[in-house]
Amino acid sequence: MIEKLKSKLSKGRLDVAFSFLIYSIGLLSILVADLYVTNHFETDRIADWAFTKSTVVLIGTICLLGYDQVFVRDVTLIKRVFKTFVLQSLVISSLSAIIICSIKGISISETMMIFVAIFLMAVITYFAAASRANFNLWKSQFSTNFWKIILLVILLSNIISSAILNFLVTLIIAVFLSCFLKGFKTKEEIKEILDDKSARSIGISFLLTNITLIFAVYGEQFLVNIYGSEEISAHLFTYFSIFTPIALSVNGFLGFYLGPKLRRNNNISLSKYMNMFWYNLIYSVVITFISIVCGILYMMLVLEVPFEAIDRALVLSLTLMCIVRGVYISTSVVLGVYGNKSFLRKMANMTWVATIIYIVIVFGILFYYHTVQAAIYIAFASTANWLARLIISHSYSLRTFKIINNG
Repeated sequence: MIEKLKSKLSKGRLDVAFSFLIYSIGLLSILVADLYVTNHFETDRIADWAFTKSTVVLIGTICLLGYDQVFVRDVTLIKRVFKTFVLQSLVISSLSAIIICSIKGISISETMMIFVAIFLMAVITYFAAASRANFNLWKSQFSTNFWKIILLVILLSNIISSAILNFLVTLIIAVFLSCFLKGFKTKEEIKEILDDKSARSIGISFLLTNITLIFAVYGEQFLVNIYGSEEISAHLFTYFSIFTPIALSVNGFLGFYLGPKLRRNNNISLSKYMNMFWYNLIYSVVITFISIVCGILYMMLVLEVPFEAIDRALVLSLTLMCIVRGVYISTSVVLGVYGNKSFLRKMANMTWVATIIYIVIVFGILFYYHTVQAAIYIAFASTANWLARLIISHSYSLRTFKIINNG
């Protein structure tokens, strides 16, 4: 019995280590790809790359309608809702592509490519969420990050000049490989926990919150490019790519790992949550400091930009944003596993208010400012939006533990 337990623990550690390896290589690949784009492309192509990346990931994630979070609570949903997921993804992808076509004035062929790319990203995200719920961590990370490695290879090969075609070819290959792994398939018979109606209701609650979360992560590039400010988009994208990837990637993996772990251990308490909260704050400050220093060194040594010429106000705003996003992970994983439907819905409503205010502020900045100075104000607005999300989610995390303790 003891040997069996040791073997299981050893396998679990190996899975986590391999997951982190794939995660790290994937994040490094997208970082190199973004840096390559900022160093070798003109402003209009940088903006096109940033818009394509944000659009495909943002809308592709929305296509799941919150089920990616619910899978952690009931893995039987993975098979039960698949057909519904495919249908809703096709509808959302097609409508999004048509709207983008009407706003951006792109060709029919580009519209079709955006439609297919969004749908394929939705499938990849579904596979990743399902594998994570089954605690097939490395397979989940494969779906989440291996496409970034493929994207880098295609980009550096310089075979394809179009950003959307780069993403389309990449995702076709990635979906095929993820299907082959089958990490999204449940290996054992598990009792159904949520009925379809409850799962859909909780999923919608997560969706409402997730849309605001995705806008917080990718929204500024999406909004800036919809508005048509290529110079601002390129400046913001360049600094974001150089100064934030280390901090956001390490914090991102922590959130990926903690959710299923909390669900399995099921021993969270208010004191443990607060310890996790403060540890994450300290950890986030340290990792953000490392990320910013590396960014400054890259600007000075590789790009040969004098320290005085670095946009320090923009760097400061990105520093604060990284720290807040690191701490936000604590509240996010707790509510993802333990938050009840009522709290999730109320929290979603409040985060929607914050997001709408954020969107209005961003468009206001773009209306009044037409230079790269706007990038600074948008970055600070993004930081304020993340801070609002943290305050809201932390307050509902504390309420959740009051219910757990009283229950």
